[in-house]
Amino acid sequence: MEKLSKGGGSQCLYLNDKLTHIVVGNPTEMEREDVARTVARGVYYAVKTSWLEDCDREKKQVHVLQRYNAYDIVFPKGQKKLVEVSDRIKKKNLEKKELTKAHVDLAQVLVDYAASRRLARTRVCFEIVELKRRQKEMEMEYVRIHDDLREKLGPLYGYQKPKNELKIEAYKLYEEDCKSKGIAAISKHHEMGFKKAMEAFGDIAKESCRCNFVTYLNDPVRKENIENHFKGMILKFPGDKTDPDVAKFVSKFV
Repeated sequence: MEKLSKGGGSQCLYLNDKLTHIVVGNPTEMEREDVARTVARGVYYAVKTSWLEDCDREKKQVHVLQRYNAYDIVFPKGQKKLVEVSDRIKKKNLEKKELTKAHVDLAQVLVDYAASRRLARTRVCFEIVELKRRQKEMEMEYVRIHDDLREKLGPLYGYQKPKNELKIEAYKLYEEDCKSKGIAAISKHHEMGFKKAMEAFGDIAKESCRCNFVTYLNDPVRKENIENHFKGMILKFPGDKTDPDVAKFVSKFV
């Protein structure tokens, strides 16, 4: 210890808060326990005598490398975790620094930003709940409509009116009429094509479409299924929802 004093260090005969390094030689059990309790605070280094000798040789305090570590003397093998905890505490104490004002300001900006985003997230959550509620209502309405159609239509449930059937039929009649007169028909790709056709042959096209539907209904098998399904049935259709005073449409099949 006298050599350490010559190198600028101070020698202490007792453990106290001014210590930085504890040189461990061949301690008694009581001394080992005292050193172990002190080192466990994470403030002091427990080093071997070889560290002190190297400090004297280098004429300065050398870094506490692994080979100088005296924890294997101070702590039995069963207390290895305690040594690791001590090292972490020591490292944390050495690295502890106050944040700069710029860092604090940045942290405040981030916290404020997080608060606003959390509010937005809460609003989104409420909207999700509402959308799920509306989705459930719409799914139930979909099922009600589906069941109502199947019940009322029976064998007609699978029938779907051809898309733009009336316009297409009217344009066919218009095109044939133009051909018979030797004039060019306005293209159906032009907006005036279908308009002209509907003005000239709309009523005739309606009757033609009705004939097509009658042909569909009079298929022998389909006709029998339709008659059996609707025989004696009374169908009630609600009036216009926008006008509750409108009477319901009722039909009875005989």
